[in-house]
Amino acid sequence: MPKRFRAIFWVSAAPLALIASGQAFAQEAAQQSASSTASPQEVSSQLADIVVTAERRSSSLQRTPIAIQAVDGGALQEANVSKPVDLVKLVPGLSVSRGFGGLNNIYVRGIGAQIINAFGDMAVAQSIDGAYVARGTALSGAFLDVARIEVLKGPQGTLYGRNATGGAINYITNHPDFETSAHFDAQYGNYDAVDLKGVVNLPFNDKIAMRAAVGFIKHDGYIERTGMDDQNTVASRVSLRFEPSSDFSIYIAGDYSRDHGNGVGQVVMNTTATHATAITADPWQGPPLGFYAPANYDGTLQNPGVGCTLLPGANQCVPPNTVTYNPNLYGAGVGGYALNPDTVGRWAPGSFLNNSTWGVSGQFDWRGPGFTFTFLPAYRHTLANWVNPAGGYQTIIRTPADQQSYEARLASDGNGPLKWLVGLYYFRETQDPFERYWNFNQVPGGLITNQGYIRRDYHLADTSYAAFGQVTYSITPELRLTGGLRHTYEKKSISGLFRIGQPAYTDIGGTPFCPVGVAGTTYNLPTSECIVPSNDSRSWKATNWKIGVDYDIGPRSMVYANVSTGFHAGGFNDGVNAPAGTFNYKNSYEPESITAYALGTKNRFLDNRLQLNVELFYWSFKKKQNGALSVLYPPVVGFPILNVGNLKEYGADVEATFLATPDDLLTANVSYLHSRFDNYVFTPTSQVTCPAIGMNPILHIPIVDCAGKPVPNAPMWNASLSWQHTFHLPGDSTIVAGVRSNIQSDTDLTIGAPAFAHQKAYQITDLTLTYKAAEDRWSLSAYVNNVTNSQVFNNAQQSFNSGDRTWWGNILPPRTYGVRASVNF
Repeated sequence: MPKRFRAIFWVSAAPLALIASGQAFAQEAAQQSASSTASPQEVSSQLADIVVTAERRSSSLQRTPIAIQAVDGGALQEANVSKPVDLVKLVPGLSVSRGFGGLNNIYVRGIGAQIINAFGDMAVAQSIDGAYVARGTALSGAFLDVARIEVLKGPQGTLYGRNATGGAINYITNHPDFETSAHFDAQYGNYDAVDLKGVVNLPFNDKIAMRAAVGFIKHDGYIERTGMDDQNTVASRVSLRFEPSSDFSIYIAGDYSRDHGNGVGQVVMNTTATHATAITADPWQGPPLGFYAPANYDGTLQNPGVGCTLLPGANQCVPPNTVTYNPNLYGAGVGGYALNPDTVGRWAPGSFLNNSTWGVSGQFDWRGPGFTFTFLPAYRHTLANWVNPAGGYQTIIRTPADQQSYEARLASDGNGPLKWLVGLYYFRETQDPFERYWNFNQVPGGLITNQGYIRRDYHLADTSYAAFGQVTYSITPELRLTGGLRHTYEKKSISGLFRIGQPAYTDIGGTPFCPVGVAGTTYNLPTSECIVPSNDSRSWKATNWKIGVDYDIGPRSMVYANVSTGFHAGGFNDGVNAPAGTFNYKNSYEPESITAYALGTKNRFLDNRLQLNVELFYWSFKKKQNGALSVLYPPVVGFPILNVGNLKEYGADVEATFLATPDDLLTANVSYLHSRFDNYVFTPTSQVTCPAIGMNPILHIPIVDCAGKPVPNAPMWNASLSWQHTFHLPGDSTIVAGVRSNIQSDTDLTIGAPAFAHQKAYQITDLTLTYKAAEDRWSLSAYVNNVTNSQVFNNAQQSFNSGDRTWWGNILPPRTYGVRASVNF
């Protein structure tokens, strides 16, 4: 731990503890002199307690000694949260980088995984009702009929296991209860946005109840010319609750969701700008992609050379030229090259998204004498099915994934000084990725397009076993010690073929290269294919632990400290290992590991009207994994997952909620993060500002080290501020007005980002106004999101084609507005 951080850590912690202690004792004295019962008015003038299950048992959020933020279903609805990227408005320190095909790369405190294919695993573990969800495209139905979402910040290696080095997100749905009820919600807004949701809860008797929910969300594309960044989601869930006795309960749920539309959109970035911005004045206007990806975008007049389209098989050129320069392609005076549609008829048409997922899960609880036994079986099938022409490739993906998991836990009832929990876990996933990347190519001496390609035809399997336990012992009623341990065994296997269409090789060095004979690699002359077989398996073992202490310094104040570890599973990449002395590329990657230190305090002050939670943290990573646009071996541009080096992070989270009056609720959540790589060595094919430390002797391109560079998507400062005021009307109806702002300092969108891939500081503000009838029977709301129409990028990448200077970026939604009506029965 660096001296600078130790100083910040202890200097900050001391006054925090003194403040909390003084306030707690004053609060305790006031409570002792007050009546033991409170009137309804007094109760409504206090902050409500939130119960979470973050540590695999129910506990008050304020008594859970970890950094956790819980957002209830009402807040999610008011903020129009319907997909992971929307959560950034409510949770500081959380960022989401959207990828092709609806992929959601989620980061907590800058830690996540840049996943664009089937090889990688998320570094922030996500689960629906306790069942782990492996694929980022399987979450569209997770926001239907949600009771709350819990965001756990920091490694969760003991209770959640692998792939939780950044934290965990739990989606907790509403379970059936034993009262008849129904809810309907309808919303309409600009971009022809329609959002319909309905929920019915039916008890059959006092032992069996059913709940059914269905949702439909649709809006036109925010990217005008292409119709991309649209949404067309259908989701449903049916659940059953059976309680034959007070000691036994069964919960079973089945869900289905699908996402249609044109897919996640990208815009062409202005590479002459001083910060991230689009090449067009209106970033949501977008490039005129149509069904094709233009071959050049920098607006300068270049000689297109001799253009040709190569047939899928033999190397033959077909006239006429495939590229045409248009001096006004992006508006007056902004030129570029477009493809001639007469010569590209063999390409898959346009862009589309057709992802789907379905699953079944259950929870069986048996309460015995002094313990509860819980069993959670789950199965999920996910299909990633999409086509996207951006990024310099026509990308065609169809990857089915099937996962099953089983978790058995035995937990004490919480009585007495010793609380314990032990469990066993099994996970199995198989994937069969069908992936095609057809190449639009730019080479020195002019522009040509061809049908070079890379293809993946694999079978991937992942099996994981784990045993875990955690105990908390109360030395005194106020002082508790916690220890946790988890041992994991993981095995992954790969079989299949990686094919590289030889024309794609001509953009690296200008001549074909295929290491025939290396690891079974062959070259097929009639089809100009370099074929690399993959048939391998790897296994890893990891033991993670946690040690913590927490102390009640008052009835509603506590301090805690803990040290914990975690690991992110290893896996495979395309191709074979590069020859020694060339560049650091391997066809597999090792697990990353983390040791994390945390010191925090949680408090309620002012007669339970002010909540103040603070955590200081320090994280140390080894063999940090990161996806990077780089060179594979055999030499071709790809996006492998690399063990790039080590990483240190430190920072602080401050969460404050203040019920200033019974009608005024204010929140201020602020996070600070210092995140820099100790070393980050790779062979980039995109533009970076990192110094060269060598030269690749095969490709004659530099090897760089991005040591000292900030982690992408990890702003130093992030804040979420809100104010909500309630106006009381005759007849017990109310009007609730709310304003919420998300403020973020500047951040790099890629490792070693040039200036134009640097998102400047921004603020996004949302407004809501809601009329609520008496007894909350119905409500009518109006909203405006992103009032100032701020232009915010959350991802950037250079074209996958070597030599193509085009940069693409993902941009957050523009200003949206609409009305919503809700009815409760």
